[in-house]
Amino acid sequence: MLHLSTSDSMVARVLRQIQTESGGNPSARQPGSDPDGDGSGPALGLMQTKRATFEAFKRKGSGGIFNGPANIYAGLNYAKHRYGSSLSALGNGHGYAKGGRPKAHTPFIAGERGPELITADGPVKVDSHEQTKRKVSDLAQMFKFPKINRPTRSHSSAPVININFNGPIYGTREDAKRIAEMVRREINKVLVNIGDEFGTDLSLY
Repeated sequence: MLHLSTSDSMVARVLRQIQTESGGNPSARQPGSDPDGDGSGPALGLMQTKRATFEAFKRKGSGGIFNGPANIYAGLNYAKHRYGSSLSALGNGHGYAKGGRPKAHTPFIAGERGPELITADGPVKVDSHEQTKRKVSDLAQMFKFPKINRPTRSHSSAPVININFNGPIYGTREDAKRIAEMVRREINKVLVNIGDEFGTDLSLY
């Protein structure tokens, strides 16, 4: 046998997992011919095992995948090999690392920064990690910004400002203010052009 604990807490853990997976229905079948899109087919039976998993972990000479005891044995055998004899992952809701469609009002585990228990009020589709990466990549391409050439700090990249003064300059206070205003306007034009071309992050310049 599997040499697992038969304590009340372990039995309760397994029963909770069965309730989560199939609601106690030995004929339960995950909707769709290949819900996870990986060629493994739907999850089946009390423990919702995939066909290949059932064949690999079933007890020799047991019934088929829709046989309750046979399905439980294969499911527990798989869980023991993956999580250890404590079966720590069982009885804590449904994990969707490979994606899937959890039922409404049924707790399930997802995670961006570790496991997060979620209860959906309606139908939900969970994308696998690989599917999520592809979708995020596609989304990033949709909003891809053109590459900008950052200005260098070399002397050759310094802008040249030419200012022409028309009329006499007498060196009065009024002339000084007029010249200062003209210089300010011309420098402002150059800075605006630089911002339009390279952005407004002053740390670049």
